[in-house]
Amino acid sequence: MNNLLSVLGLILFVNISALAATVNDNIVKSTKLFHSTAHSTTTYHVSGVDDGTYDILISPNEFDQLSHLSVSLKESGEQLPYTWLNGDSYVQPYNFKRLAVQLPPNTPQLTLVLSISLNNPSTPLPSQLTQDDLAYSLSFKTYTHVVTPYHTNEMRVKVRAPTSKIHRYGMTHDDSKTTKNGGSMVYGPWMDVAPYSIPTDHIEILYEAAGPRLKYEVSERSAQVSHWGNVVSFRDDIVVRNNGPSLKGQFTRLTHQAQTFLNVLPTNIATMLSVRLPALSEEVFFVDQIGNVTTSHYKQGDGHSSHSLLQLKPRYPLMGGWKYSFSIGWENSLRFAAKLARDGTTRLSIPFSSTPEDVAVDRHTTRIILPEGAQVHSVYVPFEVDVQYETTTSYLDTIGRNTVVLSKHNTSDAHNGDVTIVYSLSLFNALRKPLAVAAVAFALFSAATLLRRINTRI
Repeated sequence: MNNLLSVLGLILFVNISALAATVNDNIVKSTKLFHSTAHSTTTYHVSGVDDGTYDILISPNEFDQLSHLSVSLKESGEQLPYTWLNGDSYVQPYNFKRLAVQLPPNTPQLTLVLSISLNNPSTPLPSQLTQDDLAYSLSFKTYTHVVTPYHTNEMRVKVRAPTSKIHRYGMTHDDSKTTKNGGSMVYGPWMDVAPYSIPTDHIEILYEAAGPRLKYEVSERSAQVSHWGNVVSFRDDIVVRNNGPSLKGQFTRLTHQAQTFLNVLPTNIATMLSVRLPALSEEVFFVDQIGNVTTSHYKQGDGHSSHSLLQLKPRYPLMGGWKYSFSIGWENSLRFAAKLARDGTTRLSIPFSSTPEDVAVDRHTTRIILPEGAQVHSVYVPFEVDVQYETTTSYLDTIGRNTVVLSKHNTSDAHNGDVTIVYSLSLFNALRKPLAVAAVAFALFSAATLLRRINTRI
């Protein structure tokens, strides 16, 4: 019994020593604020790692607003796997979430980069505006330093606002370690920060908004693959909402026209939306519930450009609290999206979304409709999504088309990466549609021939 207690005590001592051996030499957290989204990068310079894992704590506010998260090695850019764990007794009362990152073997010293995207991190002030109010502000709050389960020798927190018009940027109780340069603020350095040190102070930044605060309430993409047409046809159905301060009072077109003529439009009004499409996109259209919308401009990217630019102007200015439903569509050549492998399978790459940089999305769904008879082998998505399979029936179909449905809540431009699907299409299935059309045409011709030979006269 004494030997067993000795062994358990030794194991406990080794685990505590391993945890204590891990030290953060330096932590730098940089947050770039937009209007509807924010991107944060935290760099951990770590030494003394010997257990193969590193724990990261995520604050409750960031976890609720979290859109995308990735952890990588700064030296190589390698993406590291991670697992969400339940909070322990140190951080559980504060609702911090624990992230266990799996590290490469034999790396006692390394630099980790935590990248996260946040949706709706700022609160608009005031909550209502009249049509004559030209400006409004956004309030952003965060912790003064990074909470971590390890001892930290030095850390800093940096925040960059989209404008230099900052009304308030200090800490709640002490501004002695606050530096401001234009729209950039630096807090710290904080020296010798103990493990699990929960800050009693916080940062509150009040900055003037430089544009509307847009959000996609609904974003649905349909991508239909056609081998016979050699194209991939896209259609995005979107419901956009101006999530800024709501309009106080009545809207008058005369006031809006006067503000447009004098070039003094309020920053809370959305009159234009820019969307990046794949390069060499063709047959672009922009429609809403009424019909075709002609107030758009399309700049097609060439083979040397990474994208094409579609600028959309809604039928009416989008005031705070207003919505607008519309659809856009385009076509891309199949040779840019699909490659035939040696084993006869086809590797298809489709962009999951085309969300603008500063637009938050409540839920996005992408439906990839494969050719009739195609069999799906694998689906790869560079982030977590809900994957479902269904059958879509279109014109001249016989058995329907296999469709991959990908859905995700709380997305942003960080999810504009490609989805890769590997599928196979046999020769019979490739010829299924022309054979079916030929069979129907032959049957109709035969039926017409037989009917002409029947004598209906008495």
